[in-house]
Amino acid sequence: MKTAQKEYQEAKEWYLKLFQQWRSQGQPPNGDPLSALRENAIKRFAELGFPHIRMEEWKYTSVEPIVRRRFSLEAPPAQVDAETLARFRYFEQTSIVLVFLNGRFQPEWSVIPRLPQGVIISDLLQAFKQHEALIKPHFARYLAYKDEAFAALNTAFAWQGIFVYLPSNIVLEQPIHLLNLAHPGGQEFAANPRYLFVLGANSQATILETHNFLNDSAYFYNQASEIVLQDGARLQHIKIQDDSRQSFRVTTTRVVQKNNSHYHAVSIDLGGLLVRNNLTVDLDGENSESHLYGFYLATERQHIDNHTNINHLKPYCDSNEMYKGILTDRGRGVFSGTIYVHRNAQKTNAFQSNKNLLLSKEAEIDTKPQLKIFADDVKCSHGATIGQLDEDALFYLRQRGIEETEAHVMLRYAFAADVFDKIGLPEIKEKLDNLLKERLEKTL
Repeated sequence: MKTAQKEYQEAKEWYLKLFQQWRSQGQPPNGDPLSALRENAIKRFAELGFPHIRMEEWKYTSVEPIVRRRFSLEAPPAQVDAETLARFRYFEQTSIVLVFLNGRFQPEWSVIPRLPQGVIISDLLQAFKQHEALIKPHFARYLAYKDEAFAALNTAFAWQGIFVYLPSNIVLEQPIHLLNLAHPGGQEFAANPRYLFVLGANSQATILETHNFLNDSAYFYNQASEIVLQDGARLQHIKIQDDSRQSFRVTTTRVVQKNNSHYHAVSIDLGGLLVRNNLTVDLDGENSESHLYGFYLATERQHIDNHTNINHLKPYCDSNEMYKGILTDRGRGVFSGTIYVHRNAQKTNAFQSNKNLLLSKEAEIDTKPQLKIFADDVKCSHGATIGQLDEDALFYLRQRGIEETEAHVMLRYAFAADVFDKIGLPEIKEKLDNLLKERLEKTL
């Protein structure tokens, strides 16, 4: 019987071998502007290896289910039609839709209308060829691929992805919808999509990421994103993850904010067998604001882990963070949130909250809110709660003629509503409301 150490070593060797094969086959095609960066990243991955539960940051999440599988880099060929895509759209035709199938950008299914002058929405490698002066100062500059194994792996294999650039003083009226579909066809594959969003001074945009599947098979998404908000930029960033219950997902996101910028993020996790979200926000400019909201629903044997880090680097900044989870059956949730207030970050306001409902004896939550404060003129608080449904409230609804199943759904939805109400677009909220109520009914 193999030891865990040997399994981890063999898994690392598998990806090192895949990298060499991938490069020897001339991938990515048509030249590679990231060749030196890839080599550095794969060397760093070889040094780091996969994280394990003896590491503090991975204490409650084992990646052994990923380590034990041998995912292919070759995603199976797949096709979709307009009717299928329409099921997963949230907006009318006026929105910008970027379609990814099995991690690969599909320009023929994407919709990019005429954009304001200077706005760039481009395939990642194409962007390097045509807009190197804009993309090079930011790509791989912020993501800590030298310290995080999955970020290093993504950087080594980054090929498919999107570059979004807004010049100064541009308000992009149309939402950008990154529509991701997995269609494995029984073939276990790994995808490493990479996103880079750069918003110039006083620009504004809304980005919606959705992740869905067409057949219930195992696959592995190792996604990484870098987001740069220059002075006065504003971004609303909504992510809705509803992957296959046999899938694995690691998402690493780094946000850098300059003076007077505003980042508003809502993250919803409903699918996946093993999900890990790493989100780091650097408030690196005075009077910047960051608002992070999240909801996760873990049922059966799902494991959903949210790790957040908010770094207050400059004075007069505000951050507000609220994550809520509902866990039932043998579902497990993890929340680890750190607010780091640096010495020079006076006049900081930072608030953090994690609340959870445990609806079965087997459900589990590990929650770890943290404050690390090195300034003396701040207002900071954090807290975590774990509880069950209020029996008095349930009795109150039943006494008014509401069926028991409906009463349970109403109370569970009410618990999550605080997060859903933070979504500023009614088209998204209405569709999500219906989806959540449907999922909550299935948990009864």
